[in-house]
Amino acid sequence: MVQIAGGLVLLFAHEVSAQVQLDRCFPPAIAVGTTSTVKAEGKFPNWPPSIHCDRADVQLVATPTAGELSINVDGSAHPGVAWIRLSDASSASRLVPLMIEPVPVSIEQEPNEKLGEATPLTSPAVVCGRLQKSGDVDSYMISVEAGQTLVVSLTANRILKSPMDAVLQLTDREGNVLDQADDSRGLDPQLAFAASDKRTLFVRVFAFPETPDGTIGYAGGEPFVYLLRATTGPNLDHILPLMSGAEATEKGEHVIEGWNLDPKAEVLHSSPTDISPTTTWISGALGWQWMPGLEGQMSMIFESDQADQPIMATQLPFIFSGHLRQPGEIDRVRFPLVTDGHYRIVVESKRFGFKLDSVIRLINPNDGQELARNDDRKQDEYDAAIDYQAKSDGEVELQIMDLVEGHGPQHAYSVVVQQRVLDVQLSVAEDHFQLSEGSTVEIPISVARDPQFEHRLEFAAAGLPDGVTVESVISEPKGDSAKAVRLKLSASQGIHYQGTFQLTARTIDAEGKPTGQSFAVPFTLRPGVNLINLWLTVAPPTHADNQP
Repeated sequence: MVQIAGGLVLLFAHEVSAQVQLDRCFPPAIAVGTTSTVKAEGKFPNWPPSIHCDRADVQLVATPTAGELSINVDGSAHPGVAWIRLSDASSASRLVPLMIEPVPVSIEQEPNEKLGEATPLTSPAVVCGRLQKSGDVDSYMISVEAGQTLVVSLTANRILKSPMDAVLQLTDREGNVLDQADDSRGLDPQLAFAASDKRTLFVRVFAFPETPDGTIGYAGGEPFVYLLRATTGPNLDHILPLMSGAEATEKGEHVIEGWNLDPKAEVLHSSPTDISPTTTWISGALGWQWMPGLEGQMSMIFESDQADQPIMATQLPFIFSGHLRQPGEIDRVRFPLVTDGHYRIVVESKRFGFKLDSVIRLINPNDGQELARNDDRKQDEYDAAIDYQAKSDGEVELQIMDLVEGHGPQHAYSVVVQQRVLDVQLSVAEDHFQLSEGSTVEIPISVARDPQFEHRLEFAAAGLPDGVTVESVISEPKGDSAKAVRLKLSASQGIHYQGTFQLTARTIDAEGKPTGQSFAVPFTLRPGVNLINLWLTVAPPTHADNQP
């Protein structure tokens, strides 16, 4: 008991139940057709937990050893990611990725900081490692033949969410740096080295913090986990288009980019899960790619081999894809407009981790007059976008270029061109929410409206269990609710639940009647991976909940 001016305040030591916390799996990868154990790193007050995975071809079982999971991957499984969530009676973890690889996966062997201690690799190799402390450097050794191209890529920040800005160095036995890479795909590095003679090469991995903090020297720690791929064989870097309409998948129209690939190799597609979009890959090659789907039919158009000749698109919508491979290159596509038609043109490149700093122009091909131009969609979003209303019928030319004349295979893009529909972007900041029986929780929802999107929006929830109710809330076109709302969920006594639900929105008129548009409210799990099926925990009350 503490006495303060104006009265008495009673302080109770409440016992609050511990929460499941899954930080990562280590190793963060497993090979197709294998069974292995991984360590679930985090906090698990009640072992074994329930395990939730989005892929039927990946089976997980908690072993009797706390923090250990046994994983079996079917021999017909495709490469990509399996998403894992753990839960107990009162809490659930965030989603954690487990990489599924087409070749055996090994783990780095310490010590391996010096070249003389380097972990030997045989192509193709997939190895999982961790920069364990500040100043840590991991070294690997691999042999190449004359004429071979060695490709080394590291996955850490973009998919595993490791807080690291990694660097790859390729050296000879004497430590002379032959090549170095960083920030090839987002903050993750990749390099390709063409060997002129038979030799042994050394790969060095080190990192700086994801967010610079003034520290001098290399960074490390428990979260600094990575996956390293090294091969002199086929390696897929990416596939165009970066996203797809239904027609593209059916027709199989693609451009593949990578090393040591057969240009006629078949691009394979998985079905999307309730978390990941379609995964694309090539049989026998390292590497894979998510390919988010767009609504409706989209025709596929690719850059011309002749840079001065624009490609012709006869109708909308379409996806225009290519690479800016040469300094000062400008790629062009022409398409028809109609008077007073509203059009939206959106570049996708930076969002997928590529280096292109895009600039797009609309010009009148008859007189060269610039009709519209953009180089940043919005603050902190560096992919370009244009909304344009045509003043007359006719043809227009879209040009895409790099702001600083950057070029190369990592300057890949897909541009979506379609008639504009006024839109709103909705989002939440978490992938799972929790409340106790007999209590409520408020879920903040962000609302980003197009300037002319003046509809009222009614927010609700779908897929809730019996005993959990939602109080719908309205986002008005103006005022505070135009940009954000808070949706309240309430649980009855005696309700316990672990499972998915969805947040929804629909347009309504002044009287509250639906007007036809509906939306899901996603959580951005990774670039290009928007999670619609969110997680809800309704837990038994804790001791603290029962206090007066």
